[in-house]
Amino acid sequence: MSIYNKDFTNKTILEIGTGRGRTTKILADILKNYKGAKLISTDIYGGNFKRVNEELKDTGVEMEFIETGAVELNGIEEKSVDFIVCNYTLCAINSEVGQGILALDKFRKVLKQGGVIHIEEEFPIYDISNQRQEIWAEKWKILREIEMYKGSKLYKEYNHEILKQILHILGFEQIEVKCDAHLFQGQDCLEFFNIRVDKYLDGIENKHFINYIEEQRKKLTTKAVKVGGMEVPSYTLEAIKR
Repeated sequence: MSIYNKDFTNKTILEIGTGRGRTTKILADILKNYKGAKLISTDIYGGNFKRVNEELKDTGVEMEFIETGAVELNGIEEKSVDFIVCNYTLCAINSEVGQGILALDKFRKVLKQGGVIHIEEEFPIYDISNQRQEIWAEKWKILREIEMYKGSKLYKEYNHEILKQILHILGFEQIEVKCDAHLFQGQDCLEFFNIRVDKYLDGIENKHFINYIEEQRKKLTTKAVKVGGMEVPSYTLEAIKR
């Protein structure tokens, strides 16, 4: 089950959440093999558009970058998209409770009848089955402690069974889910986590809080080395618009 195995000839693909361009690059590399394929990539923050576009200019794929929120999708006409790809973005959209459902409904509106939605997400934080997944869960707990201290909105993941029910209500069918886990090994398994912690702590003046977080980070790193890395549980969901 993968949207990446579909025939994209003369199709329009909409990516939700450009981010740093990881999925954008994967999509462009696939779409270059299909005549008439077009990629539209959206993000609420367009600061990475220029760099990602420059990196992908040699693929020959027709591309458009639009700075817009997933709930609005400004610039995207209804019933104009054949495929939607939303990878590790729905939890961020749903950081304000309810926006996830509004966005999913908007996805349905811009999809053509028979269009496909492809979602990849991490499991909610309480789904833990082994020590390496404990590293993943504790990583998120530390990040959320900082976010709560700073008053930031917290990412809120959907349980895939609940997500299936929501999509069915919204008008999707043939909903399929595949669960998986990705193992990150070695001392670099927490590299992105450390980058985020450094970014989040920047500007905080409370030394006691900073010292507390640094102690938690040190303990987590030691534990990650001891158990052999971090395992990230995730799922892939695909559904078709009725």
